[in-house]
Amino acid sequence: MTYPPGSPGYPPAQQSSQYGAPTQQYGRVAEPAGPSKLPVYLFAAVTVLGLATYAFNFGPLLTIKSSDFPQFGSASGSTIGIGLAVAASVLAGLIAAVGLLPKQKVSTGVVAAIALLSFLLVLGEVINAPQGVSIGWALYLVIISTVLQAGAAIAALLLESGIIAAPEPRPRYEQSYGQYGAPYYGQPGQP
Repeated sequence: MTYPPGSPGYPPAQQSSQYGAPTQQYGRVAEPAGPSKLPVYLFAAVTVLGLATYAFNFGPLLTIKSSDFPQFGSASGSTIGIGLAVAASVLAGLIAAVGLLPKQKVSTGVVAAIALLSFLLVLGEVINAPQGVSIGWALYLVIISTVLQAGAAIAALLLESGIIAAPEPRPRYEQSYGQYGAPYYGQPGQP
């Protein structure tokens, strides 16, 4: 069965190398690799972690067990420092969210500074917790989310300033369907 040249069943023409042997092109770069999306992903992480910190704020942060008055049991609460840390984390997340919008530029340094302030405030409250106060599970999650948020914001700042470089995106290759390799032994040559 013969196919007209250019139809889907017709094998592509082979190119010759400098030695006269036929060669086949299997994958060509379809489009050049664009800029890295890593800073966008880092800003998205700062946003999500800021909202997570806000959500974790509603759990038991600090628990006070009253041994002097057992009829009162225990109480959980927060301090002003933890409240400021959560507010700073949410602010960093909101500023990073604005930076994700098209045609909006925000200062990555400001986002990194506010996120780091949030972590330092939480760390200060944990270190200076009074005797008889235990740390609740939600405060551990607040600590983890503020550490990750500060890390993502600082990484975005270092990428923007050129101190560290984003990995180069992999080039995208064209999908090649219907191409044949070299003919097998015993197959007739191409016309």
